[in-house]
Amino acid sequence: MKGTTRRLFYLLSSLGNIFGVSRFSDVPGPRDFIPPDCLTVPPAAAKFSCERTSRGYTLIEMVMALFITGIVVTAVFSVVLSARATTNKGGRREAAFFYTRQAMDRLKAYVTADPTAAGPGGVGVWTLPGDSCGGCTWALQTGDHDLTSWLPPCGVGVPLCNGAPISAVLTYRVEAIDFGGGIFGSSVTFSMTWNEP
Repeated sequence: MKGTTRRLFYLLSSLGNIFGVSRFSDVPGPRDFIPPDCLTVPPAAAKFSCERTSRGYTLIEMVMALFITGIVVTAVFSVVLSARATTNKGGRREAAFFYTRQAMDRLKAYVTADPTAAGPGGVGVWTLPGDSCGGCTWALQTGDHDLTSWLPPCGVGVPLCNGAPISAVLTYRVEAIDFGGGIFGSSVTFSMTWNEP
C-alpha cells in the first residue's frame, strides 16, 4: 500500500508536469521508481517482479487520478455555468430597465388630454400605441395599462421578450391622488415581470 501511495504521488506529479505545473519537476517519474522489494531481494530472483512493477500505473492509481481530475473539472464547469447564468440574469434586468425607461419617456407626451385636440396618436387619440387598456381614451387614465406588445419576440440574442420561455410582461398602473384644496394628480407605477429559464 505504501508503494501504491508513492506511485500515486508520482502519477499526480506527472499530471502536474503535463498541465504546466513545475513544482514537482524534480521528482523522478514512475519508471524511475524502484520498489523496496527490488533493493532487498537478489537481482536474479527479483528481476521479473521489478520489471513488472516499474512499467506503468496500476488500475487503482489510474482510477484515483481520474477521480481527482473529475472533481477538478466538475468544479471548474460549475463556476463557468454559474457565471453564465448570472450574466444572463443581469442582461435581462438591464433590458427591463431599458423598456421601462422607454415607456416612461413616451408617457411624458400624454400628460395633458384634450379629446378635441390632436394628441400624439392623432385627433382625439391620447393613448399609447399598443396599450391594451380596454376603453381607455387617455394614457394616464386611472386603471391598469399593458404595454407587453412593445417587447420584441423571442430569438437568439434577445435577453427579454414577450414569448416563451421568458414570457415578459410590461404594465403600468395609474392611480388618482387628491392633494386637497381641489388639486388632483396621478401616480404611475411601472411593473416588468418575466420567467427565468
